[in-house]
Amino acid sequence: MRGRRSVKGGREPVNFQPIAGAGRFAGRLGKFAYVRRRRACATMLGVPKARVLFVDDEESVRDIAREFLQDEGIEVAVAADVEEAIHAFNEGAFDAVITDYKMPGATGADLARHLRALRPGLPIVLLTGFLNTLDRQQLNSLFDQILEKPMGVTMLARAVLEAMKER
Repeated sequence: MRGRRSVKGGREPVNFQPIAGAGRFAGRLGKFAYVRRRRACATMLGVPKARVLFVDDEESVRDIAREFLQDEGIEVAVAADVEEAIHAFNEGAFDAVITDYKMPGATGADLARHLRALRPGLPIVLLTGFLNTLDRQQLNSLFDQILEKPMGVTMLARAVLEAMKER
């Protein structure tokens, strides 16, 4: 099944394929796989309306994540790098942060260290495509959840909401 997805500057084609046990149809755009239909909704997991900061240097990933996390009942602000994320965090009240690891200028670990110094109990989720090259022990001390790209946005929403529920 084919469809089109609205993105800045127009529409992009997206191919959807049935995936057993993953909902009705799933598709992939860039590094992000996403699944329609099954939702991790905040209300289903007993978490009040959540406000999340999503940090990734790839615009298409930020756009997809924002759209689908908002579909899950999560309010999302985005940042393109660590400096922008720190500025956004200082300006707004966020319940959790989702960050990529490799970004220009600084890493997601650098961001996590900075945010932990400001707010030790803040749930922080790492989303990376380079998990096998990173020090897992160090990551476990900085992040509440560690997820590997590509992954379903529903799984991402569930991981964030569960991290918030645990805190």
